[in-house]
Amino acid sequence: MTGERDTLHALLSAGGWDVCRLDGLDVRPDGRVELAAVPALVPPSLNDPAAAGASGLALDARCGLYLSDADGRRVIRLALDRGDRLVLSGDGRPGPPILVAPAGLCIGPHGWLFVADPGRGAVLVLHAEQLSLRDEWRAGLVRPVGVAADRQFGLYVLDAAAGRVLRLDATGEPDAAFAGRMMPPTGPVRPTAIASDDDGRLYVGDAGSESVLVYGPDGAPAGPALAEGAIPQALAVAGDRLYVGDRSSGRIQLFAIGDGRALGEVAGFRGPISALAADRGGRLYLKPGGDQAYRVAEPGAGRIGRGTVEAGPLDAGEEGRWSRVAVEAETPADTGVLVETASAADAAAPPRWRVAAAPDLLLDGERFLWIRLTLQRLGPETGGITTPSLIEARAESGGETYLDYLPLVYARDGGDFLRRLLALAQSDLGDREAAIEQLFRSADPQTAPAGTLATLASWQAFELPSGAGDAERRRLLAELPELYRIRGTPHGVARFIEIHTGVRPLLVESFRSRRAWMLDGGSSGLGFDSALPASAPDGLVVGSSVVGAGGPQDPDGFARSVFDDTAHRFTVGVPVGSLSPAERRRVGEILDAEKPAHTQYHLCFWQPRFRVGVQAHVGVDTIVAGPPAGLVLDDDARLDRNAWTAGEPTGAVGSVGRLAHLGVDTVVG
Repeated sequence: MTGERDTLHALLSAGGWDVCRLDGLDVRPDGRVELAAVPALVPPSLNDPAAAGASGLALDARCGLYLSDADGRRVIRLALDRGDRLVLSGDGRPGPPILVAPAGLCIGPHGWLFVADPGRGAVLVLHAEQLSLRDEWRAGLVRPVGVAADRQFGLYVLDAAAGRVLRLDATGEPDAAFAGRMMPPTGPVRPTAIASDDDGRLYVGDAGSESVLVYGPDGAPAGPALAEGAIPQALAVAGDRLYVGDRSSGRIQLFAIGDGRALGEVAGFRGPISALAADRGGRLYLKPGGDQAYRVAEPGAGRIGRGTVEAGPLDAGEEGRWSRVAVEAETPADTGVLVETASAADAAAPPRWRVAAAPDLLLDGERFLWIRLTLQRLGPETGGITTPSLIEARAESGGETYLDYLPLVYARDGGDFLRRLLALAQSDLGDREAAIEQLFRSADPQTAPAGTLATLASWQAFELPSGAGDAERRRLLAELPELYRIRGTPHGVARFIEIHTGVRPLLVESFRSRRAWMLDGGSSGLGFDSALPASAPDGLVVGSSVVGAGGPQDPDGFARSVFDDTAHRFTVGVPVGSLSPAERRRVGEILDAEKPAHTQYHLCFWQPRFRVGVQAHVGVDTIVAGPPAGLVLDDDARLDRNAWTAGEPTGAVGSVGRLAHLGVDTVVG
């Protein structure tokens, strides 16, 4: 707070939200507050909540997604980067089936895949990428439905028949001490789901306490309960987030691992949940049933429906009284900001909230003030990204008023009515004065409104790249002083190309490869460290010059021909990658605009080829490509030279001459 005459001001805005209590909200780089971004299903899937049998989802470090299909008695591995599919089925083999009713999955020690199979009464240990059986753990298990990895090369197992959570060591033997600590009263009463984080902490969904309980690797409680009031049906942990599928509401809730804060819920989803898995990028995979069907919630694709900012008690001083609260916000269609205030003479008094009729209101006046602002989406529950934007909230105490500038008779006769009437004008003019005082923020890339960023760029003769988001635009505007300092240099030209195309080119100034004829007793290899000039460096040479076509050379330009081929010239190499023809033309336009006027350039687009002696510097002018494209008729295509036939059979083993590209379609086992 700051004092000005007898008036106190409390300002909640950029840089000041840390003194408030924020729930379900994100603070943008420019200081505005919005509804928190959360994963969302697109299109949404909204169904009635219902119980679902245990199932399994797991992710490995090589873009592999594993899912249980209890209905089909199989485990499936999907390669998310290539679309390959590998299936381990419980049928079609002689002898007892490998899989009976696969449920929970996890990637555990050594990168193995662990499968809880309640129908078999065991946990299967598989080689993850081949889905081949390595081992089978049965000791102490009756009906295992969930598995989670610990950090000691062992495994946590949820046994539904016994209603308990076990820890198995690296050989599959149960840990008796751990099992004893996991018994009530400190252990779960009715465990329904388990998950673990990188530190080995175990999260147990407990229907008995209607919460998620947290335990250390030794089985001792390791923190307060999370998701209180929920009946956890499926859990997943990724990075600093815990995902909880609630059977009672059919929603997937998000919590912070560190402090247990509620972070909202997955937008666009409601219904039964049998399994969850998440990656560190925030992408969430979920299964609604026991078959192979699954859905993907994309990170940041939705907003939660409601979030609050709460501040107070704000103290106006012993003789002060709060007289006004004003809130500035942007509210697109189907969104709103609810303003509530409470005031009291005692800071220890519980706030009695009153809903404000308008975002700018006059108060009756008490020493202590509480403000609560609720941002909410009012439209249908579809997981959209529309959100109100809270810019700032201001509170003013009853200090100087316009009534002070009028004769005393106005204050004596009907002063209260006139004071409130003048306060309306004072609030409007005061807002304009405050806007003038904060005018500098409109020119700061970090705090300027998003709609003015293009104008700020035009004032500085800079063209913002098309398709750049607000965060990228702000970063580029902040980088402009450095960009203009290096403008026209090789680094500057390369940076401008990178900004507009996303590709970093290589610029080589020709003089750096200049070679001249040298006789020094050993260093005179023609074509290596020596070169002949394009013309005679001495100008007129008797016996070889043509009369009328040559003459004595100007002394100021003597030997210029030695340097003419390399002076003021440079080469630009650009990896083609995914650049479109329009983007390639854009590279040339940027070069014409950013290069020094007296220079010339040679533009070379590198194709992903490897040509010894021509294009063979990996990372500079050579790209190690993926699988080659197929043969295209009526194009530059010669079999056995630069064309191949496509469509090798899916799943064929690597063989020399067919599928034998290490790191692409062949793995050394």
